[in-house]
Amino acid sequence: MSIAQVSEAFSDPLELLGAALHAGLGGTLIEVEAQSLSPSLQTRRGAFVTLLKGGSLRGSMGTFWPIHRHAGREVVWSGLQAALNDVRFPPLAASELDEIEGVVDLIDDPKPISIDDVDEVAAVLVEISGVQAVILPAMPRMKLGDISVLGGPGFTSFSSLAGIFTEISASSGQSSLVKRIIEVIGGGKKHSLWGARCERFYGPLRRRQPGDLNGI
Repeated sequence: MSIAQVSEAFSDPLELLGAALHAGLGGTLIEVEAQSLSPSLQTRRGAFVTLLKGGSLRGSMGTFWPIHRHAGREVVWSGLQAALNDVRFPPLAASELDEIEGVVDLIDDPKPISIDDVDEVAAVLVEISGVQAVILPAMPRMKLGDISVLGGPGFTSFSSLAGIFTEISASSGQSSLVKRIIEVIGGGKKHSLWGARCERFYGPLRRRQPGDLNGI
């Protein structure tokens, strides 16, 4: 995949995500600078990108803690990971882009929390013996498990969570889900919880083809 600097500005995360996917599925990784982005994308924040097709999950990947210089790069990286490297799905094809809706969750200031604090934060990371699950706010009209539980680093199998969502409804809240995950995966093992604020952007991808690409 080639890398190209993009000189144009992006006003919101869904616009940036759309440009990143259009370019990425054509073989180009776009590089954006902080000054060309909206304020919500200029600071260092983690970012999860969830792709929906026909209301169903089509891919989701992200970072709970930032690994790039600014959130814009997190969105580009997470979007391409969700499109191409989510092992639950085949890689996204360019022909599917017009059918895709995006969810961008920007993650702020993760802190250790207790189980009693879970419903006070928007995003939760559960870690048990090297296994991590990230729980994001449930989406209306989606089953809780469809996009709310996502694998983090070291989380390679979703089979251990297969039966959890038939037992818990979205109205039960994240606390019930976290307790059940701890019970199913943990089996009495030591666990840790992290909670964070979450700013969500949801809607159709802004289908703008990135222009002015300068290869670097």
